[in-house]
Amino acid sequence: MMTMAEDAGSAIPELAITWREPWRQLEDAEHQRRLQDELEREVGLLHPLWSAGANVFALRVDQDDVVVRLADGRFAVVHLVWHGRIDRLSDEFPRTRIFDSLSSFQRAIDVDADDWAHTTPPWRIYCVTTSTFRNILAAG
Repeated sequence: MMTMAEDAGSAIPELAITWREPWRQLEDAEHQRRLQDELEREVGLLHPLWSAGANVFALRVDQDDVVVRLADGRFAVVHLVWHGRIDRLSDEFPRTRIFDSLSSFQRAIDVDADDWAHTTPPWRIYCVTTSTFRNILAAG
C-alpha cells in the first residue's frame, strides 16, 4: 500500500509563498515527518485527501492546522484532530479546505493573518503585560 508521503514525496517544497504570522513553513524534517505520519493516520478512504498525494510542508503555529501540497499541484489546509486514527466521520474529519492554486492559497492565508493580527491571543496579552510591568519597575 502506498502512503500519501510516498505518493507525493516527503521533501519540504520550496514555493513562492509569503508566510505571515501565524503561518510558517516547516524547516525541520523530523517535525515534518511527525505531522505527515499523523495526517496519514487520520485520513480514511472516504476523505478528500485519500490517495491525493498530500505532503505536509507548513503549519499554523497557534492551532493544529497544517498545509499540504497535493500531487496535482493544489494546496490544502487540514485541521488535525490528533486521534491517531481515522475518525468515525472519515469523509468530514480531519476538516480540510482545498485551494486550486497557489494564488488562492496565498489570499486565504493573507486574510487569515490579517484577522489574526487584529485579535489579541491570551499569550500576547501576557507578553505585553510582563514587558510593560518590567519597564515600569525599571523606570522606578
